[in-house]
Amino acid sequence: MKTIKYVLGFFLILGGLGCVFKGTIIGGLLFLLLGIIFLPPVSLLMDEKLAIWRNRYARYGLYVGIFLIASSIIRKSETIVSDENPVAKSQIVTNEIDRQEEEPMDLDNSKFWEKFDPIVKQRIYKMIKEKDCAGLQQEFNVTADNMDRLQASGMSGSRNLDLMSFLEGQMKEMGCH
Repeated sequence: MKTIKYVLGFFLILGGLGCVFKGTIIGGLLFLLLGIIFLPPVSLLMDEKLAIWRNRYARYGLYVGIFLIASSIIRKSETIVSDENPVAKSQIVTNEIDRQEEEPMDLDNSKFWEKFDPIVKQRIYKMIKEKDCAGLQQEFNVTADNMDRLQASGMSGSRNLDLMSFLEGQMKEMGCH
């Protein structure tokens, strides 16, 4: 049990230091405090000095209370965006730019896209936008290989055929051939 307390205390102290350096000072200090009181030598010292510390329920309640308060402070500070926090503000701007870049993909809602993960569509449209002929050819080859494997196992590869046709059309339109 002592080893677990040392390990947990060590990680709480590291997490607290990380939070302090990240800018969440109060939450970080609370995690530091929790990590320190978790360490067996400190816990034994508190056991000698404080009678209430001998009560297991009070001790565990304090652990949980400090953890919940520190967690909520950190969570709140991550959602607050102000001029003093340019990192969080830039992250929101980056997310908005990413969303704007995704909008052109919604223009092509061909039926065959419903059969694929949206990540596949994003990856392919990114290659089309960047005019990445080599990437599109590689995607075409991987899709063809997957279709061959599916057909060899007795399954239909029709969705892959649709994707290959789409890729072929895009590559011709871009002048990749």
